[in-house]
Amino acid sequence: MKISLTVDVYPSIEEFTAGDEVVCFLVYDASQGVFQLVDGPSGAFRVRQGNVYALTKDAGLRLRHEPTPVAAFLSSIDQSLGRERRHPLAR
Repeated sequence: MKISLTVDVYPSIEEFTAGDEVVCFLVYDASQGVFQLVDGPSGAFRVRQGNVYALTKDAGLRLRHEPTPVAAFLSSIDQSLGRERRHPLAR
């Protein structure tokens, strides 16, 4: 997947870099033909050593997000959507 950022609102240390494993919540903007993060940095999370972290420290504080194992994070999404867990990528 190719990602490009059109605004510079993240501290450089918290930007995506090549090779990052991330979970992004996206919405499609048909008028521009692009996907955008839902709610800015609150719509993206990093995966490190089997745990999911908020993209930025600020987003983590606003969301009150603590590092969460990938399987638990994906299960909470499924639960919020009212469906059973079926993620082969969950570790």
